[in-house]
Amino acid sequence: MAEFGFKRNKNYLSGNELKLAEFQKYLAQETEKNISSLGIIANYGLESCWRAGSSYLFSSLSDQLWGYPVSFSYQSCDSEEDLELARIEFKKLLQLCTEHLEYFASLTDWMLELLQKNYQLEWVLQTERFIFKKELNFSAEIAELQDLKPADAEFIFKHSHYQSFTSIPYIKERIAADCSAGIFLDQQLAAWGLTHDDGALGFIHVRPEFRQRGFAKLIVKKLIAAKQSMDKKVFLNVELGNKNARQLFTGLGFQLDRKISWAKLLNKSK
Repeated sequence: MAEFGFKRNKNYLSGNELKLAEFQKYLAQETEKNISSLGIIANYGLESCWRAGSSYLFSSLSDQLWGYPVSFSYQSCDSEEDLELARIEFKKLLQLCTEHLEYFASLTDWMLELLQKNYQLEWVLQTERFIFKKELNFSAEIAELQDLKPADAEFIFKHSHYQSFTSIPYIKERIAADCSAGIFLDQQLAAWGLTHDDGALGFIHVRPEFRQRGFAKLIVKKLIAAKQSMDKKVFLNVELGNKNARQLFTGLGFQLDRKISWAKLLNKSK
């Protein structure tokens, strides 16, 4: 069983104190809230984990070493006192981990606010998380769609609006590791989608000349069907302000869960 690292840190949870399976069980107490954390651990395991009170911050290595905060000191609709305690714990975790981490994922608004207050950030990507909670059969509609191949990664990257946040090796790895969907017209890739390192559906894209044909909806339906066939939770993230994507996903049955952000530190501290 995988163990935690950085054992020289007394606030760090070593393998003897908290095994991987136990930590996953702990996160699963609130599956939807921790859906991204559970996904990244299932796909890439744990590199390290720190604890402060009832809050944790663990890291997992995919394209980068990402830090994921988890707070059980504060739940939605809880008291202001609980939120203040969670802030104190999260600040302590940042002090412990920022020597090792530059990238942070699945940040709530108050976490992002605290990070911005105490550290300089190179970039922030803010999104809304949507979760699919239905059981649907799309097999008849998606029969002609194809799986992507790692060789498609360079083309996908070339047409991505998120080149600052991703890379060709990452796209190749994700195509090989999980489900994907592509629509090819005259042997050209016209539309595609795959999954991110935490299992979220992503990279949903239709080239401009092929839009208004319902391709994005077909891509998402194929990814939903693939995830459900593996008995996996289906979720995705929509960048704030992307009204078309939001309308597409809610129309398919996705439900808004929460706002979350990703961030990269510029310097260790101000």
